[in-house]
Amino acid sequence: MNISRTRLQNITLLIFLGAILLVVLFSLLTPVRIFARENAVTRSSPALQISNPVTLISEQDVYPLGLHLEILEDKDGAWTIEDVTSPEISQQFVPSQEETPSFGFTKSTYWARFQVMDMADEPARWLLSVDANLFFIDVYTPASDPGQFQATRTGMALPFNAREIEHPRFLFNLPLDAAEDSTIYVRLESESSMSFPMTIWSAEALAKDDLNEQLLNGFIYGVLLIMLGYNLILLLYLKDRSYSYYVLFLFFLLMGFMVDDGFAHRYLWPGQGRINAIGGQLFFVLAIMSALKFTTAFLPTKEDTPRLHKAINILVIALILTLPVLWINIGVSARFTLILTLIAYILVVSAGVVFWRRGYRPARYFLLAWLLLLSSLVIFVLSLFDILPPGFFGEAGSQVGIVVLTLTLSLALADRISIYRREKELAQQKLLDKQEEFAESLRQANISLEKKFEERTQELSFMQAQIDMLFRNSPLAIGTASLDGQILSANAAMARMFGYAEEALIGTNVAAFYSDLEQREKIMRRLQTGEIVQTQTQQLRRQDGSFFYANVTESILEREGQEVILGVVDDISDHIAAEQVLQEKAEAEAVAAERNRIANELHDSVTQALYSASLIAEALPKVWEKQPEEAIGSLEELRALTQGAQAEMRTLLLELRPGELAGRKLGELLRQLTNAMAARSELPISVSVAGDCQLPTDVQIALYRISQEALNNIRKHARADRAWVNLKCDHARLTLRIGDNGRGFDLASSQVHHLGLRIMRERAEAIGAYLAIESQPDQGTEVKVIWQVIENE
Repeated sequence: MNISRTRLQNITLLIFLGAILLVVLFSLLTPVRIFARENAVTRSSPALQISNPVTLISEQDVYPLGLHLEILEDKDGAWTIEDVTSPEISQQFVPSQEETPSFGFTKSTYWARFQVMDMADEPARWLLSVDANLFFIDVYTPASDPGQFQATRTGMALPFNAREIEHPRFLFNLPLDAAEDSTIYVRLESESSMSFPMTIWSAEALAKDDLNEQLLNGFIYGVLLIMLGYNLILLLYLKDRSYSYYVLFLFFLLMGFMVDDGFAHRYLWPGQGRINAIGGQLFFVLAIMSALKFTTAFLPTKEDTPRLHKAINILVIALILTLPVLWINIGVSARFTLILTLIAYILVVSAGVVFWRRGYRPARYFLLAWLLLLSSLVIFVLSLFDILPPGFFGEAGSQVGIVVLTLTLSLALADRISIYRREKELAQQKLLDKQEEFAESLRQANISLEKKFEERTQELSFMQAQIDMLFRNSPLAIGTASLDGQILSANAAMARMFGYAEEALIGTNVAAFYSDLEQREKIMRRLQTGEIVQTQTQQLRRQDGSFFYANVTESILEREGQEVILGVVDDISDHIAAEQVLQEKAEAEAVAAERNRIANELHDSVTQALYSASLIAEALPKVWEKQPEEAIGSLEELRALTQGAQAEMRTLLLELRPGELAGRKLGELLRQLTNAMAARSELPISVSVAGDCQLPTDVQIALYRISQEALNNIRKHARADRAWVNLKCDHARLTLRIGDNGRGFDLASSQVHHLGLRIMRERAEAIGAYLAIESQPDQGTEVKVIWQVIENE
């Protein structure tokens, strides 16, 4: 049964709020219990004599010491046996109010004492048992000298051979004199939970109890080992990730119980102390981590509940971070472990509830198993913290919970395998039901494929016929040749184009069509690299020795398992002839246009200057008679007009004979050009030439034309009263500057569209020169050309 997303979020929120409430409640409960115990100790009146001594008799074999003890807290752990037996400190012992004294996780060291008298009818061996996994246990029994004590020390943090009696329990011999009182002192120290149930046993009674405990332990360990081996075999067979985490969980639980029962200390690491002391909590944390990872592997949390899956993984990381703290202080680590264990319990149970509500069948056994076991483990941990009484949930109960867990989780895994098997059988049945339908579909598909194959074959035959017809009737020459140049096939157009009969063309070498064999070798090298080679305006030779122009395209392709050259030839001789006619016509039109331009220049400049000069010369005699001074001025004007006309005529003659531009120096050409321009526009133009260099013809003509265009622009558009031309040439580069102080213009709006500017830029790019135009409104214009001198030109 599915539940809505909103409802699922509400359930998860309630579960986390409950976890936080439990953590806060337990955190508050622990100080309250300790405070109450301390108040009880404070209110108890100091005893000078040990109250409620233990009397050993023949009719009784077992004596729990909880209510016979007197307890003293040593907060600094610095007192010795001499200190606690002194009158000042001895009076601070207080009677125990609990059958099992417990103080939770504390840094204090505790002393316990009790008085015992052996009143048995027959001598017996009496043993003191301290049934707690404490780091250090020191037992002080009376020595032969009055007031002296014999000390025996052991504990979880010491090697196994430090025990007085080699036994998983902490056992101590009690050397008692008949009918005499003996006061026994016990010093207890631990970083773990401080709880010390003590019992006096007769040797016979302890042996019987050991037998019962070994029977229970054998049953528990046997179940764990059987389930561990069984699921390990399933893991190797099924390769299911959930089994790997379940096997790890069983292994860590087994190791944890072996540490708590003392078997690990005795058989696995007898010489180690610290490892044994932290081993119980270490394997407990690893078991919780394995349980969390088993949850994510057994239930599809990653796909269906990604937030819950992420929370579980974060909790696993938090548990990993607590492990290094174990080596420093187990008490600090245990407090964090308690909180994380409670959260782990809530997350695992929440995952079980969610998937059980969604109808995931294996979640039933999963939820039942973890409710039983995790509840028992949480209660057991709470008892270690003295939040719950130690007797509230005993060790046997947690062991029974382990058995129930292993069996129930095995049922859950088996149920999941059963579900997978049923799903597989259902899928197989569906597959069998669809086999006939699939077979029919396959038969129809085969029929359809055969029909399409026939249609495709017909299409290919048609296409092949079309290709053959195109090959035979194409106006382009098409043929194939071997890699050594022997023609393998050719159409009629190729035979006509090269002047061969079709039969005679086959076997002819392609090299016969080329007048330049080196060019053919270059084409072959390019073809062998896989390139498609296109040769424009290639001159080829016919059989009769005449030449024609063609565009040739060649490539290498595979034909019947052999590489051949495919060539396509397009005869462009008629096109070339037409282009030559057009070019000759264009050149004639250009010559006519240039003549018209020069005629216009002659009419606009030279003719007008000569006409003005003739008028002045005609009027000059009359002016001379009347006004000699004015006549002198007219003579000067006549001289300027004739010089300007002469300079203009020279410039036009240079343009009519371009060879003159290449034969003279650029500085001389610029002076002549500026003189003609000055005469024409009456604009003073200064010329400055620095250095001299021999320029290539194309460079000198381009620079001259740029200067001419720039000066024409000044005359027509600048409205300037001064202009200049500066030429500087050295061994490295040439710099030409042409400027004026006229009205200027906006480069952003004029540079792109102005025809004269575009022509100057194109001429500069043609010779590889840099051209820059600087101008602003009312601030004049300057054209700068920079050309790098090329040596050895």
